[in-house]
Amino acid sequence: SLLKDWNYLSATLVSNWLILATLSAVLQLYTSADARKQIFNIGCFISLMAMLVFPNIVFVLLLLLGLGTLRPFKISEWTVGLLGIITPFYFLAGILYLTDDLSLLKNTVSIDFSLPRQIADPEVVFTVLGLILTFRPGWRIQAPT
Repeated sequence: SLLKDWNYLSATLVSNWLILATLSAVLQLYTSADARKQIFNIGCFISLMAMLVFPNIVFVLLLLLGLGTLRPFKISEWTVGLLGIITPFYFLAGILYLTDDLSLLKNTVSIDFSLPRQIADPEVVFTVLGLILTFRPGWRIQAPT
């Protein structure tokens, strides 16, 4: 792989796979006649992504935007989507209650933002930056006058 961090299975990598599955399912909403099963699955994917990496909860907006633009408004479909989001959290809370670890539920919701103190792979960063600057459309180098 390109980066050493991608050599092992992590929560972020699994979350990225779920993002791809969610995007694929949202883009197929337009063609299905009865999409409640698919909407529930999208909600479950979003909820599982949020359990692995909590900032992915923002993808709830993807569900709402997809339902709003690709489907005619039906309150049952919107309710099924919200039930799909709630269901995995409900099962997690039930399992944590049964194992007497309900205090772990507080750790699932944590938002933290920090910038790295040192760039891990400066070669990759500078290569990508160079490619972006090289192929940026509309940027022209003008000769000095």
